[in-house]
Amino acid sequence: MADETNADEQPKPKGGSKLLLILVLVNVLGMAGLGVYLVLFQGKGGAEAQPADEADGDAPEAGEFGPLVEMDPIIANLNDPQAGRYVKVTIHLEAKDEETQPAVQAAMVPIRNRLLIYFSNLTAVDTEGSEKKEEIRGHVLELVNEVLGGGNKVRRVFYSEFVVQ
Repeated sequence: MADETNADEQPKPKGGSKLLLILVLVNVLGMAGLGVYLVLFQGKGGAEAQPADEADGDAPEAGEFGPLVEMDPIIANLNDPQAGRYVKVTIHLEAKDEETQPAVQAAMVPIRNRLLIYFSNLTAVDTEGSEKKEEIRGHVLELVNEVLGGGNKVRRVFYSEFVVQ
């Protein structure tokens, strides 16, 4: 019997815990690198994603934001009847200034209507990847400013949620 208890009490190899530690460390470093990349290259989606104010050199300084208008989530079926997929997007609109914010809020129903139509014309492929999401952001900015009568009443569009299912 003494032989049986000694067999059960043998120390387990420690190589597995070192491997687990290395995997966790690599994962943490990878996520940190991704975070740095996203912070440094956020908003570099091309000319379509740049608001007209930024193209004119009237861009807000980094970290400066105008008044934000939060929209309720937009849920729309994607234009792919066989797949039955939908998109759920929550958007914040940055008004040009405090005087413009009430006009953006007052036009929320026509803005939502226009964006629902826009999102329902997209396919799942149209939403894949960060570059396409930046293109969508540029189109949303154009559509919102069009609903508001032209000009640059909304300077930027921010996603707080973008889900395709």
